[in-house]
Amino acid sequence: MYTVGRVMRALRVKHVLFYAAPFVVAFVVLECALRLAGYRPRQIHAITGGMPSASAYFWVADAIGGFRNRPNGYHRYTGIQGSPVVTTDKYGYRTSYSCALPRSADRTVVFVGDSTSFCAEVNDLETGPSEVGKRLCSIGVSVRIINAGVRGYNTLQSKRMLTEALARFPSTRLVVYVYCDNDLVENMNPAVHYPVRAPIALLREGTDEMVEKEVEAQIVPWGHSFQGAAVPPIGWSVRRVINSFIGFSRSALLEVGMSSATSVLDGAEWKLQEIWAKQHGGEKILEKLLSAARVECTSRGAQFIVTRFATGESERRDKWLAEICRRAQAKFVAISGRFTGDPEYFMAARAGS
Repeated sequence: MYTVGRVMRALRVKHVLFYAAPFVVAFVVLECALRLAGYRPRQIHAITGGMPSASAYFWVADAIGGFRNRPNGYHRYTGIQGSPVVTTDKYGYRTSYSCALPRSADRTVVFVGDSTSFCAEVNDLETGPSEVGKRLCSIGVSVRIINAGVRGYNTLQSKRMLTEALARFPSTRLVVYVYCDNDLVENMNPAVHYPVRAPIALLREGTDEMVEKEVEAQIVPWGHSFQGAAVPPIGWSVRRVINSFIGFSRSALLEVGMSSATSVLDGAEWKLQEIWAKQHGGEKILEKLLSAARVECTSRGAQFIVTRFATGESERRDKWLAEICRRAQAKFVAISGRFTGDPEYFMAARAGS
């Protein structure tokens, strides 16, 4: 026998289904449209051959830089289309295109910086430094390219790597520091790449005196790889739960929607951190680090230039960095207008001239 309560519950279910049906249909239509447009859901890549992420594989603890690249490394980056191969030499420098034998090279160009120099997302001969080597060699300039970039490095770490490279390669004639927009914050925040820590630079309170703060210890001993290291728990968050759900739902629509929302949230969060860094002397610290790098290069007979990997607000940020370089008496070269935007050459600054 039907009761009034059971009838009412059945009607509510029908109403819910009636109103939900258009949303379900719209979801399916949009999902199909995005798939046809070329969008794909997040891929859950299996760890093949025991290989971890590129950062965990390449980073080893270093008392001077906090961390550096693993020497003689080989990693296939399975999370990127084409699965590029990334290798490093005996010093941990990224393998690059050169047209001069090491013993006879009278010109060496050194690149320092973070992932925008290291360029893990492309093959060895497709990185920005390799592209420079190809172009110089094509016009008959015999040159050796040293890509000393390390993923996650700040300006202080890059300056220390510069010191090492100048001592190791006396034939260096040019050092290129590739600035990335997150360097301003990372110069002052030791734990951006949790749980790996980096040396930072701060201004002594009430003065313009810069103080370098060292890394006392990492989660692994000095010289050891972070590969397989036990990472202290971060805890769960709403964003992590949603990302995990999207990853396993295999939905392109959810992927696109969440990626857009995450980009907005991350952009706002980073903007706040950037404001904090500027309020606490971040620009002065960057100026002092660039000035010190310039002086060291000059003392070794090398030229020091600064460029910037193109991201959003390119013109405004180029002008801002050019002014910091002017105060540091360092040469700034803008390359943002020469990026091709070709996704096949992500992070490869293919200059037009």
